[in-house]
Amino acid sequence: MSAQHPQTLIATPRIIRPSLPRGGYRWGLLLLLLLCTCAPALLAQDTARLRRTLAAVDTLFVLQPREALQALREVEAILPHATPKQRTDWLHYHGAAYQRLGMMDSVAYYHRRILATITPEENDKAYARALANLGTAHRARGELDSAAHCYERALEVFEMGTDSFPRGTVRNSLGLIHYARGDYRAAMRVYLEALNLFEGLGHAAAVSIVNNNLGQVYHAQQDYGKAVKHYDAYLQASRASGNRRGEATALNNIGVAYLDRGRPDSAEIYLQQSLVVKEDIGLDAEIATTLNNLGKIAHGRGDYTAALDHHQRGFELARRENNPRDEAFCLIGLGHANQQLGRTAIARTHYRQALKLAEEMGNPQVAFDAHHGLYESYAGESPAQALPHLEAAFDLRDSLLNAENVEALTTLRLENDFRQRELLSEQKVANLELREQLSTARLGNQRRIIIVLLTGLALLAILGYFLWRQRNRIRGQHQVIQQALREKDTLLREIHHRVKNNLQVISSLLGIQSRHVRDEVARQALNEGRSRVQTMALIHENLYGRDRLTGINIREYFDKLLQNLLRTYRIYPERIEVITDIDALVLDVDTLIPLGLILNELMSNALKYAFPTGGGRITVSIREAEGGLRVVVDDDGIGIADPQSVTRGDSYGYELITALVDKLEGELRVSSRPGTTVDILLKEYTLAA
Repeated sequence: MSAQHPQTLIATPRIIRPSLPRGGYRWGLLLLLLLCTCAPALLAQDTARLRRTLAAVDTLFVLQPREALQALREVEAILPHATPKQRTDWLHYHGAAYQRLGMMDSVAYYHRRILATITPEENDKAYARALANLGTAHRARGELDSAAHCYERALEVFEMGTDSFPRGTVRNSLGLIHYARGDYRAAMRVYLEALNLFEGLGHAAAVSIVNNNLGQVYHAQQDYGKAVKHYDAYLQASRASGNRRGEATALNNIGVAYLDRGRPDSAEIYLQQSLVVKEDIGLDAEIATTLNNLGKIAHGRGDYTAALDHHQRGFELARRENNPRDEAFCLIGLGHANQQLGRTAIARTHYRQALKLAEEMGNPQVAFDAHHGLYESYAGESPAQALPHLEAAFDLRDSLLNAENVEALTTLRLENDFRQRELLSEQKVANLELREQLSTARLGNQRRIIIVLLTGLALLAILGYFLWRQRNRIRGQHQVIQQALREKDTLLREIHHRVKNNLQVISSLLGIQSRHVRDEVARQALNEGRSRVQTMALIHENLYGRDRLTGINIREYFDKLLQNLLRTYRIYPERIEVITDIDALVLDVDTLIPLGLILNELMSNALKYAFPTGGGRITVSIREAEGGLRVVVDDDGIGIADPQSVTRGDSYGYELITALVDKLEGELRVSSRPGTTVDILLKEYTLAA
């Protein structure tokens, strides 16, 4: 068929030609000439219309995204006449408008079309911009890895250009990804880079947004002073630019920072101001957050009726706006307030609703608060119903405490990074000043060379004098340092002595408590805790009594640990034989404490469970091996039915062992043949200096 089509077009004039009136050819030529003359003008009109539409949509999509989409649809028919840049902009404004509407699937669709249409070589800015917007769509859908990949690719392209603004915006977006992952160190790094770029451009609005993000990082690290400083910078910039939503957000964030800092009166002032702004501009989706915070303040003051009112209003708004997170926190607040007012049944209903939302969202904090509230509501009436909620709360508390420890460690790393950065900046300034001084010196040396030669002898004499004084000064400083070292040793001994005494007090308290507990399981748990405390106290006791304050001989330490365990479980040495093969290694305290706890758990398990009917043998080996320190505890007892189950965390003792082994970058293997063999290879261990 493709071969026939040109033939038809050629034959048509021959059929029509006889029917043309006289002079028809002249009119046909005139019509053709007219079309050729008018076509460029029509094409120019289409191009101008498309250019005007895109210019209008550039401002329209922010406040009226639906009207912008309608305007783009009206010029779709003339896109074939558009330039490549206009077609790219047409796709870009579709994605921008859909982003304002929260339709992220459509955002991703249009920006993928841009990436399929152009290459970085053809239009690097448009290509990188499409990558960044695609990353934003992924981030909004919770696809953090895909979002980070898009942002990093966009940043690679933007870095090849000279425009600082897009480089700053992509870094700010990467900071949001790192913050969502809990990697505050990486988030802080890219936020500071973005802040430097925006400050260099003098872009106040962008600087204020980054300040708010920095405030959130400091807030998560519990550095409330710096958090408030950055939030306040965001507040002032938002007020100066008339950004009411930014003003409301900043006021709420400052209020929460003061609330977490333990200053409820200051927090209430800022939260009330935030509530007024949000209600004034109709920001219903975020009002529940502020109401919940006000409810916490009322609860802390004992005004449970006011707390109930705040939480109820927040709950209704959060449910209407489909905001499950704020809905769950408001339910927790309603449970606390009703429980304090004696409405226990209503409180339990709210706690259960919050627990259901927590499970759907995967939010451990809400789940902990809900279980803890249910435990308190049942504790006085039905201990049997309260106990499962207490156990669940304790399990969740461990995970939350671990998260807090990670954040605290991140804070220390951030502070170290900032100090290093300050030192590096100071060094750079010093180097620049030194270079300037050297340049000046080179210019003046030609004129001062004769003077230098004449004064050389005098300088040598002065230098000798200063060397003599320096020698005496160093000798005096050496004596001061020796005295300080002796005082340090004394202080360290005192510290170890006091830590040992405090641990012994804790051990005694646990022993007293165990004698008053009727539940055998609880008594056993208290005795196990007491054994762990004694294990750590033994380390500090050995350090206090030795000349070397940084390490302990592991062979001597294990002998004392074994004697303590035999006394604790009232086992005579004649019943169970313990064979040791331990190198005389002097280990650092940071290695010995987790290793001591590991040995305590393994020996306790063997002494308690391996020989239920009689005696037996336990072999303990601690030796340096290829790849690390190998610790083997072997017994010829009844063994373990499923050795692999203990490494999966089914046992609290082995869960503790696994955590301590991971801390020392170790490997744990458990086997049963019969009897039980626990083989541990610790890759990160330190000998005492």
